[in-house]
Amino acid sequence: MSTFLRPRVPDVQNADSAWAICPFCGPHKQCLPPDVLEPYATRLGHISGHRRVARGDYLYRAGDAFTHLHAIRSGDVKTSRVSADGEEQIIGFNMTGDLLGVDAIHDGRHRCNAIALEQSEICTLSFTPLQELFLFMPRLLQHFLQLMAAEIARQQNAIILLGNTRTEQRVAAFVISLASRYLALGYSPTRFRMRMSREEMGCYLGMTNESISRALSNFRRQGVLNVDYRDLEILDIAALRAAAAGLV
Repeated sequence: MSTFLRPRVPDVQNADSAWAICPFCGPHKQCLPPDVLEPYATRLGHISGHRRVARGDYLYRAGDAFTHLHAIRSGDVKTSRVSADGEEQIIGFNMTGDLLGVDAIHDGRHRCNAIALEQSEICTLSFTPLQELFLFMPRLLQHFLQLMAAEIARQQNAIILLGNTRTEQRVAAFVISLASRYLALGYSPTRFRMRMSREEMGCYLGMTNESISRALSNFRRQGVLNVDYRDLEILDIAALRAAAAGLV
């Protein structure tokens, strides 16, 4: 099966050299409005930092002081909290172009952990000078508000998803959601690699690892999906959508 491939990120040695090419960054269409003027894109680069985060490393932890927004340049990140009994509760999975940390704006503290699912390239945007830039470019403010609204919409969809009581319905809806997000990024919506483990998927969906594996196996047996460990291919999108809607 063809695997999901990511665009190559230019190899840079430090933040200054990284952000000299900010206007030409591959995912900048997600981070910046399409009609942004190059001087503003360059200025945004000047208030930005650049981090390479290894798999399993934290971008930030719950309780950390809020100073920066974090935009995913490449890679995948999960957000999670730890329950009172010490169990991880996964809140969401984030991809290229997603903006993290907006939930901390109101009280100045991060409310969850952000952990890389794979080696990732992260843009850190210093929030105070970013606010000053908004004054000069209202279009940029509008775009960031749209990014924040998109995150709220994803969280609302997650609530609806978790309200589905049938195991296969939840799994089908989750796969459809991933496919839609890959399509929006310009990748194949029918062939991709799931960066999260079965256990992490189950934690997010409120299901056991065994239930996730069983649901995927059923879809494979029915000819709806082809699953090879984390590589996934959608063979019958209509059937998958029907399962997600609870029609089968």
